[in-house]
Amino acid sequence: MVQITGALELGLLYALMALGVYITFRILDFPDLTVDGSFTTGGAIAAVLITKDVSPWLATIAAFAGGMLAGACTGLLHTKGKINGLLSGILMMIALYSINTRIMGVPNISLIGVDTVFSGISVLVMMPIVVVLIKLLLDGFLHTDLGLALRATGDNERMIRSLGANTDTTKIIGVSLSNGLVALSGALIVQQSGFADISMGIGMIVIGLASVIIGEAITGARKVFWVTLAVVIGSIVYRLVVALALRVEWLEAYDVKLITAVIVIFALVFPSMQRSVSQKRRHANVRPSCWARAGSRMREGNADAGNFERIEAVQSRNGRREDRPGRYPPSSESGRFRHHCRQQRSGQIDADEYDFGRAEAGYGGNPDRRAEHYGASGVQAEQLDRPRLSGPDGRNGAAYDDRGKPGDGLPARTEPRFALRRQPEEARDVPRSA
Repeated sequence: MVQITGALELGLLYALMALGVYITFRILDFPDLTVDGSFTTGGAIAAVLITKDVSPWLATIAAFAGGMLAGACTGLLHTKGKINGLLSGILMMIALYSINTRIMGVPNISLIGVDTVFSGISVLVMMPIVVVLIKLLLDGFLHTDLGLALRATGDNERMIRSLGANTDTTKIIGVSLSNGLVALSGALIVQQSGFADISMGIGMIVIGLASVIIGEAITGARKVFWVTLAVVIGSIVYRLVVALALRVEWLEAYDVKLITAVIVIFALVFPSMQRSVSQKRRHANVRPSCWARAGSRMREGNADAGNFERIEAVQSRNGRREDRPGRYPPSSESGRFRHHCRQQRSGQIDADEYDFGRAEAGYGGNPDRRAEHYGASGVQAEQLDRPRLSGPDGRNGAAYDDRGKPGDGLPARTEPRFALRRQPEEARDVPRSA
């Protein structure tokens, strides 16, 4: 029970650091490695000021300001110095090691017997209030104009720059705020643990990433309010998993880094495994392919083997689906007529294979309906009975049939197949102003 309580305390304390990592890695899409140095910077500033009888609250605020200054330096190196984001974070992390050593003066500082922000109050009572307050303030900031510009910079930097926003400024502000939260977390952890050490920030970036990834994997949230809440939950879950893993007999305290690496790997692999499983299920529920439908209709007697083979030959020659081969002539006469027209237009059957009798059956043998259809294209009734002969290359001759395709014996259409509907003669004379 003591281990679980300690894990909850650490989870709340590291939640602020996880929120800072979330700003750079998820919102800004900026690989900031300054975290390992700024975490120690916050702890060093708080420890030095508290030992010099400065108010613990003022020392904590000063630690937050020191972290923001370190983040601003990283942002300036990247934006104004045109240094790669990853390299600028590494350079600042290396520089902060010497800076932190100068701040502390000694490798470690003890805070036993001095007043801290946790003097007289439990961590489990105070930290939930602090974490919720900072989370709500961060949510409110991200919904302001500056916060929206910050989020847009990470999503599409070129777009937000074209709208007049200064992306260099938003990056500097985002990295500064991130490292300020990291340093604030370091200051609180120093006061909770009772000491500050020069190497206390090693591996903090991995812990922050683990918290962010675990929180996103658990909740899968997309809105800002729920994502920041997921980051806090992920920090607590991470510490609980580490505490439970350390209770295994064959694991020792120095295996914490190994446990952290395994947790991060699992948190990264698990979402991709979920996506692959969902894709397989989606593919399993897809309707059968057109060839499967065509084969089933052949077995049911709704299509003949010759028609199926012709479609297969055309598709193999063209390398793609010209039409939906599973759609065989429906039962209605008009449907059969439209189907054969589609086949002839797409090249699935040649003109000499086109059964004109079926096409005429689409009009129920009514010559008036047939003349009404073909009269709109300028085709005379006596031309409908002309034979259709194939040319020497296996295709139709140089003339054009009634559908505007190469054929023999029928003139071309007088209007495009997809032409707009013509207005009546009496409507054309009406002026536009009317």
